[in-house]
Amino acid sequence: MKYLIYPLFIVSLMILGCETQNDEMQEPEETVMLKEKIERFAPTELKYDSSILDERQKMVVEKLYHAAKVMDELFLEQVYSRNQEIKDGPNEDAGEKKIKRPNRNPGTDSFGKRA
Repeated sequence: MKYLIYPLFIVSLMILGCETQNDEMQEPEETVMLKEKIERFAPTELKYDSSILDERQKMVVEKLYHAAKVMDELFLEQVYSRNQEIKDGPNEDAGEKKIKRPNRNPGTDSFGKRA
């Protein structure tokens, strides 16, 4: 009987140890909440009828678009000085995944690159 108790005790500790490791692997509550909020935003593409604009007006629309991108970057810097670090995403070497942000600028993909 003594010889049977020790192996059972060791096996039960191993099983309990595995269960606590699974709990540690779960994402923090804040990350889950943030992902749920991001998923509420649907990607939207804004289109317009370019046939009603002449060449000069098309150029004005493009310059307004570029000015809006600059204003957006300035606003983000003014609101919080570390926004650029957040925008660049977490360190990939740390094993963290980059969270896809909702598209705030029409005509670009989710990371601000022109589509």
